[in-house]
Amino acid sequence: EWYDSESSDVCIFADDCLDFSSVEQWGFDWEFLEYHLPYNWDCIQLYTSSRSTIKMHLHPWTSANTSHQCFMITRTFAKRLKKFHFLNGKYKLAYQSPDKNILFTDYGSLDSFFFDLGLTYTLPIFGLNTTDHSDVRDSISSDAIKYWWKYKSPNFSNFEFFHYNKGDKEWKMEVLFDSGGVYMDDEERIMIWI
Repeated sequence: EWYDSESSDVCIFADDCLDFSSVEQWGFDWEFLEYHLPYNWDCIQLYTSSRSTIKMHLHPWTSANTSHQCFMITRTFAKRLKKFHFLNGKYKLAYQSPDKNILFTDYGSLDSFFFDLGLTYTLPIFGLNTTDHSDVRDSISSDAIKYWWKYKSPNFSNFEFFHYNKGDKEWKMEVLFDSGGVYMDDEERIMIWI
């Protein structure tokens, strides 16, 4: 609907459980963020969940970056989605894909194949309101993201946050947590790389 009726170049899609509290800890504003995105992006995943580790800086999307609660796409991405998956007035997501990188069991999964439709990056800047959310992985991942923004983000520059080729030092900008209930930080209940 946005692609056909609006003229804006980008659109953000978000669930109503999105939590904006981390915005207060950003060392940049939205204009700075948009300016420092890679020139060729098609989709930016703005919230991600994981089983144990989240890279807290801009980086190319991988299948380990699950969740479709908040993402931003370009018109190019939307056009590609419609071209390949909008047939006879309906979206058809679950059919065999010619992309051999996608497992057969992931066809039609928004967490897996959707972000592979274009050049996607992950930039975890938002969490979720976990009081209204029942998924354990999303709840723990969201708490980890909010913890990192509140306690760890002041240790890093905007350059470090938007530059994703970090080499051996990349682990310094990750949150590590155990979804089984073992945490290093008793107050926030999240295990963090220090």
